[in-house]
Amino acid sequence: MAKNQYATPSAPVSFVQLGGGLNSTSGPLGLQENESTDLQNIDFDKFGSILQRNGYTALNTSAITNTPNSDGLYWYVYDDGTGTTIEKLINVTDGKLYKMDALDGTWDNVTETQAVVFTGSGLDDGTSSGTYTGNGDIEYKVVIDLAAATDTFEWFKDNVSQASGVSITGAAQLLDNGLSITFVATTGHTLNDQWVFHPATVITADNHCDFETYINTVLITNNVNPPFQWDGTGNSALMTVPPGLTKARAVSQFQNYTFLANVLVSGVAYPSRFYWSEIRTIDSWDAADWIEVAKEDGQEITAIKVLGDRLIVYKERSIHVVAFTGDRTTPFLVYKTNSPVGCIAPFSIQELDNGHIFLTYDGIYFFDGNNSFKVSDRITTTLLGLNRTKLDEAVSLYQRDKNRYWLSVASSGSGTNDTIIVWDAANNAFSKYNGINASGMADVIKDKVEERPYFADYLGFVYRGDTGIDDYPSNSVTAIDSYYATNWKNFVDVVNQKRIPHIYTYYEIANTVLTLSYAYDFDTGEERSLTIDLSTSGDVYNTAVYGDSEYSVSGGRVTRNDLTGRGRVIRFKYSNNIVGETWQVDGFGVQGGLETNF
Repeated sequence: MAKNQYATPSAPVSFVQLGGGLNSTSGPLGLQENESTDLQNIDFDKFGSILQRNGYTALNTSAITNTPNSDGLYWYVYDDGTGTTIEKLINVTDGKLYKMDALDGTWDNVTETQAVVFTGSGLDDGTSSGTYTGNGDIEYKVVIDLAAATDTFEWFKDNVSQASGVSITGAAQLLDNGLSITFVATTGHTLNDQWVFHPATVITADNHCDFETYINTVLITNNVNPPFQWDGTGNSALMTVPPGLTKARAVSQFQNYTFLANVLVSGVAYPSRFYWSEIRTIDSWDAADWIEVAKEDGQEITAIKVLGDRLIVYKERSIHVVAFTGDRTTPFLVYKTNSPVGCIAPFSIQELDNGHIFLTYDGIYFFDGNNSFKVSDRITTTLLGLNRTKLDEAVSLYQRDKNRYWLSVASSGSGTNDTIIVWDAANNAFSKYNGINASGMADVIKDKVEERPYFADYLGFVYRGDTGIDDYPSNSVTAIDSYYATNWKNFVDVVNQKRIPHIYTYYEIANTVLTLSYAYDFDTGEERSLTIDLSTSGDVYNTAVYGDSEYSVSGGRVTRNDLTGRGRVIRFKYSNNIVGETWQVDGFGVQGGLETNF
């Protein structure tokens, strides 16, 4: 008579493809075997391994003056006319334009010798004299051209010239970078009087200043800058624009034309309009050369970006294409695409695989030139947990050599971008980086061959990303807090309890102690944990010889850990948060089996 078996033998199960990425949307039993229920600071290779992301280093080791946040980071490349390619990193911050030559760590203020940005405490434009009140909110920025290292400007009281009212001494610098200003009280006046400050170049024939006209034509109203240009050497100036245009939200170049979109003209907003310049010039415009894109549809243009032979116009809930006709009278035609969504974050748009990837309120989409397709379904829950009022401030870059799209966003409760959503296009997998606060991003191709990601923060620092094994916020070393949790593994059985006596982990050798935690039956905490020494104190799995173990300072290794407990499903988690340590897991296997047959 056959004996009843009340316990089944354990069966080996292997998991060697771990690159499915984060899935925060599915229920616990709906994930694929290669997907993660939760992860942080994790990258994937193309062959199934998971690894801690690389760190970053501070490009400038001390903060830019006033520790400002960056309003834009750009890689600027041009030919100097002699066949030599010039490369500079550009940082727009604190109302100024900085350049860095050869990525040498030193920021040069290229607006410094060209203009002084004078903010003061407030300029009251309620009267024709436009008196300086000395208090209140900032309403205007006064831009003063500096013709030499030392220059003199005039103060006016009630439109009466007081030419000796103020002098600027010392080297030409910005006010908050140490510019020395000496106030001199003229006859019959004290320094407490109300004064109007302006360059001498706007004095009228009768020695008066038409301040209202000056405000409308020269000053920058409400801190909104008109288009600005820099020739890459040392000359900066306000860009030539169509008559009356004082603001453009989006700027692009297409088919040898320059485009300005979502504009303010003579004080009137045209959120759906774009202008184009004369062909092959940035300095000549016709006031009649403009097109309204779906006027009065309740949406504004958020971005314009070239894709192949077309210019793509992004609005908040739609996408339009500008086609080039070649006709001088009607050079451009506009038509609406089939996309059901638009773009809310202009700096989220990146080009990859003959299309654009971008952020909208509904998630992350890919646009192929005619239609948009959602790629972020698996992380919808993660996206809904962000600070949605700050989504329009998202910035991004696309790291081509590793097929990674970086999207910097603000987490719930944060007023600044403190989370990076990463889409690995090769694996179609999502990850999440923490410890990076990026207000500006740029993908740099140094010397035409080496790709580097850079980002700028809110404290006056710029960093090179994806390098080293530690983070350096504000140039201070910080550990990378990384972890990867698997899906809940049921081994094709959600009925019986199981015991998992062993787990075999395959990893790359490193001077690291990795923590392995595990839990049963949807326990939100980690019930049990143990450590794995990733150093060279054991057999190397790809060089082991039967009966004779070999050791190496590099390569892979396998280790066995014994587990306790039982449950119907189990989840494993690898983690590390120690300075100077990094890790890579190439796969794992377990002994799994039903504990009983009844």
